[in-house]
Amino acid sequence: MKKLLSVALAAIIGASAFAGENFKSILGVGFGLPLTSGAYNNSDFNFDAKQTAYGADVTWVGILTESGLSFKADAFIGGISCSDIDDKLKALDKEICAELSFDLGAGYSFIRTDAFTLGAFGVLGLSVDTFNYSLQKSNYDRKASVGAVSFDIGADIFANYKFTNMLGVYADLGFRGMFGKGNSKNKVNDQTVSDIELDYKGFKFLPAIGLSFTF
Repeated sequence: MKKLLSVALAAIIGASAFAGENFKSILGVGFGLPLTSGAYNNSDFNFDAKQTAYGADVTWVGILTESGLSFKADAFIGGISCSDIDDKLKALDKEICAELSFDLGAGYSFIRTDAFTLGAFGVLGLSVDTFNYSLQKSNYDRKASVGAVSFDIGADIFANYKFTNMLGVYADLGFRGMFGKGNSKNKVNDQTVSDIELDYKGFKFLPAIGLSFTF
């Protein structure tokens, strides 16, 4: 979190340094499809997890139009599926499975005409994944969860095409390396029977597309 705040502060300072320039903002709202190849492990327990998320993407890009210096923030929230985890817990019913991520970055817009924008960014972020399962019978209640919180670092390519003064379409493509901590927990009749702390690492590919608003 401190690193994300440092990036935000650097962006504010950078924008202030070029305060005399015109500033253009693009806000995109659309659909994201993050694809992750990750691994949970410790000395006794490990498994790979390839997962697909699907949900809402919100992206903001701010551009200093003369220099091309640009800033970016994006967030994703949606459902998530992972057949590797489903197979390990196939005796249970799937409940809430979700992904949440937030990124901040800075970069340069190579093309910044009135109608078309193309830029590249270095980004830092956080991701939270959670998978929840349960099985309920008359005298038996089992709950299982697997999840991870990761620090993400990578790069984004952003493009926007404006077909009216304000309205347009955007596409965003991101790549991330992920490093963090995971957890696998089992409860039976509200009593914890296992609680395993895990290391987590992986790579993520993040395509998104949607409508954009320029102001």
